[in-house]
Amino acid sequence: MHDVPLVSINCVTYNHVHFIREALEGFVMQQTTFPFEILVHDDASTDGTAEIICEYEKRHPNLVLPIYQHENQYSKGVPITAHIQFPRARGKYIASCEGDDYWTDPYKLQKQVDFMEAHPECSMCFHDVMVQTEDRQSESHRFCSADQKEISTLEDLLILNFIPTASVMLRLGAFRGLPEWYLEQPMDWPFFVLFAQHGDIGYINEVMGVYRLHGGGVWWWQNPLAKIKVTFPMYAHFYRHLGAAYADVIRTGASKAIAAGAAATYAASETDGLASSLDFVKTALAAADGAGYATPSFRRVTRARSYEALGFTAYQKRYMRIARRCYTRALALDPSIARNKGVLSLWFEACFGERASMIRRNLVAYLRGNPPSY
Repeated sequence: MHDVPLVSINCVTYNHVHFIREALEGFVMQQTTFPFEILVHDDASTDGTAEIICEYEKRHPNLVLPIYQHENQYSKGVPITAHIQFPRARGKYIASCEGDDYWTDPYKLQKQVDFMEAHPECSMCFHDVMVQTEDRQSESHRFCSADQKEISTLEDLLILNFIPTASVMLRLGAFRGLPEWYLEQPMDWPFFVLFAQHGDIGYINEVMGVYRLHGGGVWWWQNPLAKIKVTFPMYAHFYRHLGAAYADVIRTGASKAIAAGAAATYAASETDGLASSLDFVKTALAAADGAGYATPSFRRVTRARSYEALGFTAYQKRYMRIARRCYTRALALDPSIARNKGVLSLWFEACFGERASMIRRNLVAYLRGNPPSY
């Protein structure tokens, strides 16, 4: 392909010898009405990954355009995509897929370009992928939620990251460079936030790729608590970067993250004690205070959400005394939680144990005018 490409495929890889061939096959099989290029960055792999890339480079010399590093750039803190891949990209759009993931639909690029051309207000679009474990023994599942909106905004993305990297297509013209804070913890989520400042986020409700979970991947994505500890500081950066106009949505996201962290801490505990989970909440709230976005209402709601999450986790572990205590505390801090019938039902069961079902049935019968007979 000698024409100027419309799409540049961005593939960053390191020691993916068992996966890179499948990723490259997913690229070269793309059927489009436009030219594209495949920009592969091998970050000094030592396991034979580079040799496989070289094989594809020789087979498709005008399509597969690799860089073979002799020193690992990621370990030096270099943002590879922004500082190495973007400057050499010739496409109007960038489609990303790391070397351990792969695409399954030969029309993926065509579908995404058609979407982006039809939605010039979007700075990016993405699609669903299947999440697959390394041993393939665990059941695969879709990454995106069933109610994912076709068009999302920066506000939606600030609450949590819902975009699988292997699915994203970015409008290169929306890139405005990287702020200094990004270099402290270069991750996909804040990178997408920077793009979402300049356009909406489109979604194609189709599975067109696979996201792998494996031992050689980014380990903290497989550990809920570790993931939260790594991503939570992003809310402070978002607040400083975007300012008070986005404070409410940032507080919402941070509050939910703290509650999820408390629950993950408790789930990982081998005891029924809440001390470590409550310490997590206390430390996170102190960090929010230090970042400047905490308010009295934020602290109260966050503690309520955390107790609610702890109550559910305790219920799952069958620690009914702890569940009862947590739900009671959550309702005291934020009575609006009572609107959630699921919370009331679990609190009721935690309070009354095995008698809960019978009491509920009798109460419903009584309210319907059919009092039970004893």
